[in-house]
Amino acid sequence: MLDAAAPAELEFNISRLMSRSHVHKMCDCILMELRRAAFALADFTLHRKGVYFEAGFAMALGIPVVFACRSDQLEDAYFDTRQPNHIVWEDPPTLGVLGLARRHKLTMYDASHLELSQRELPDIATLDRDLLRAAKAEGVSLLGETPRARSKRR
Repeated sequence: MLDAAAPAELEFNISRLMSRSHVHKMCDCILMELRRAAFALADFTLHRKGVYFEAGFAMALGIPVVFACRSDQLEDAYFDTRQPNHIVWEDPPTLGVLGLARRHKLTMYDASHLELSQRELPDIATLDRDLLRAAKAEGVSLLGETPRARSKRR
C-alpha cells in the first residue's frame, strides 16, 4: 500500500506491513492502511489470493489500483484482473519508474523524467539536486556535459 503525501509534490511513501510491528490482526491492519491510501500497488506475481482481495477492496472504496505482475506470470492471472493494464516487470529492483523512485528517493515526477531520459532522450536537463544525483548514479548524461566529463564520471 502507498500512503498519500503532499499531492502538490507528487510524493508517496511505500508501506509494506510485513516489516512493521503491530498488535492487531494483520488483515485489519491491511484494510485500515488501504482506507488511508491515495492508491494501491497490487503485484499479482504468484497469484496470492490476498492480493486479489486487497485490490478488490481498494477498488470498492474507489481507491485507484496499479496492477503489476512479473512477465512470466501474467498469462496465469485470473481473467478479471487481466483486463486492466499491468506494469509488467522482469527484475524486482528495476520496476521502471517505481523502482527509480524507490532506489533514489525521488518523486514520481522526477523518476518519470529520469526513466524517459534513460529510454528516449540522449541527455537530461535539470537543476534538481536529487534528480541530478540519481541521473549520475544511473549513468544518464547531463545536458551540456562534455564527452570528457562523461568518461571521467563513469
